[in-house]
Amino acid sequence: MHDMKHKVSTLSGALLDRAVALALGAELRMSRPWEHHDDEPAVRLLALIDGVPVSKEPWAPSTTWSQAGPIMQAEGISPERCKPDSMDAGDPLVSDGRWMWVTEEDGGCGPTMLVSAMRTFVIRKLGPVVDLP
Repeated sequence: MHDMKHKVSTLSGALLDRAVALALGAELRMSRPWEHHDDEPAVRLLALIDGVPVSKEPWAPSTTWSQAGPIMQAEGISPERCKPDSMDAGDPLVSDGRWMWVTEEDGGCGPTMLVSAMRTFVIRKLGPVVDLP
């Protein structure tokens, strides 16, 4: 499978979660059936550093505070809420008039605090464009 270049400012969901794992230096793999309980999905994405899971929960720091919070704290990432009209009106992220979360010094913005923070983290570690499978 070939890697594709992605602008970090547009990443969300699973692609953003993969980019965060890459920025952490974590390995991503699918869980094995014995690594979860019967009430959980049969397959879930795990992030591992030196073979140890980063979290007991499926890897999703763009929506999971228990995963994003320690990254935000360690990196000093603190997005602020701003009105879209204070940003670039041509940005597709702000064209619908919603409030946005922004970390101005690194250009990480997003529709939620966690998306903004994780984009900021990836930009700081890997730059504004990343290669993802």
